[in-house]
Parts: sequence; structure tokens; C-alpha cells
Amino acid sequence: MFKLVSHLIFLAIGASLGVWWGVYHPVAASNLVQQEEARIAQAKVELLQRLKVDPSPENINKSLDAET
Repeated sequence: MFKLVSHLIFLAIGASLGVWWGVYHPVAASNLVQQEEARIAQAKVELLQRLKVDPSPENINKSLDAET
């Protein structure tokens, strides 16, 4: 029970700090979002390039397993 309560307290503190940081640092928060979206887009491009070279089902499964 104590562990659950302590985890909920840490979750509340972390969430509130995240909201506070996002409100008082909007430029940094938007830059962080843009960086994450750029990384995701780059990963998608790399995955599609690998699949374009060899579109066999085995390669697709291997690529998906490697990404996860």
C-alpha cells in the first residue's frame, strides 16, 4: 500500500513538473516536440528505404523486429 501511494505521489509530482515546464518554457517544449517528430520521420524513412531494397515478407518481419 505504501509503495502504491509513493508511486502515485511521484507520478503527480512528475506530471505537474512537466506541465509547469511546458507552460513556462513553450519555445523549448515546442523545439523538443519538433526534434521528436523529426526522429520519428527519419526512422520511418530509413525503414521504408530498407523495405524498398528487399520487399520480401522475411525482410519486413526482420526489419519490424529490429525496430521494436
